[in-house]
Amino acid sequence: WLICGLGNPGAKFAGTRHNVGFEVVDALARRAGIELTSTKHRAVLGVGKLGRSAVVLAKPQTFMNLSGKSVREMMRAFKIGKSRIVIVYDDLETKLGELRMKTSGSHGGHNGVRSVIDDATRGDRSFARVKIGIGRPKDENTAVYEYVLSRFDEDDAVKVNGAVEDAVEALQEVLLDNKFGDAMTRYNT
Repeated sequence: WLICGLGNPGAKFAGTRHNVGFEVVDALARRAGIELTSTKHRAVLGVGKLGRSAVVLAKPQTFMNLSGKSVREMMRAFKIGKSRIVIVYDDLETKLGELRMKTSGSHGGHNGVRSVIDDATRGDRSFARVKIGIGRPKDENTAVYEYVLSRFDEDDAVKVNGAVEDAVEALQEVLLDNKFGDAMTRYNT
């Protein structure tokens, strides 16, 4: 499996809404005892096992809009087909703090997912996704790019941290049982 969290590299972006994909991968790595210390394929990654499943946990370092290039390199290097990738990312259209799992779909306006579709899967949209809801800006005058690059306030952070934990549990279940659909049924809120 390749579990790839989307985000932007660097301390400047740590803790922002757009980096919740990175947070999920970090939390899953801690839980699974996998160290994210390798820097290959334009990503920070770690390789290990969870149950019987070999897994690559990765955080592309290409910036969000070019994530697919890194995902493509990892798919080739580790010989992982699209049926064994899960892309984890923030979603404006999902209510703050909610988790959504899907087996396919459009990019929904998310440029990181667009890059995965365009660059990694060559237009094929049938790959698994775990979306963490960040909601829309409360102030309609806030530009989307400003919102996704902002940090969570304390109340919002509590909600999102709950979704991150749910995502980690769901991904552990996927890796242990090799059944994305079962986890999707259980964890979609």
